[in-house]
Amino acid sequence: MLRGVGFEKANFYMGFYFFLISSLLLVFSFGFKNSPLFWTAILMGNGMPIMFLVGPFAFFYIRSLLTDNAKLSKLDYLHFAMFLIQILAMSPHYFSSFEHKLQIAQTFQMGDARNLS
Repeated sequence: MLRGVGFEKANFYMGFYFFLISSLLLVFSFGFKNSPLFWTAILMGNGMPIMFLVGPFAFFYIRSLLTDNAKLSKLDYLHFAMFLIQILAMSPHYFSSFEHKLQIAQTFQMGDARNLS
């Protein structure tokens, strides 16, 4: 059975979906407790916006397979709104000093997450 152009773009959606899942696994398994403080400081909080992209790319993949149309409409871009909101919410963390990130990571590794700020 031959597939149209939508099938090829669906593979892009599936590939990006698997890339997001694997990067989330890296962040959540390597960047937290019982890891070196340096890696915890780098990876902690940086994967939060990625979590909001997994669902839309799974949806785009399945929809493009079923309809054989992989084009995104203007309404589809609403799926990325939560990702952008999370990027804006995390921007103070992204632009803070590395010493501050090390302090947050050390507090997190000690198990006292109530004092994180």
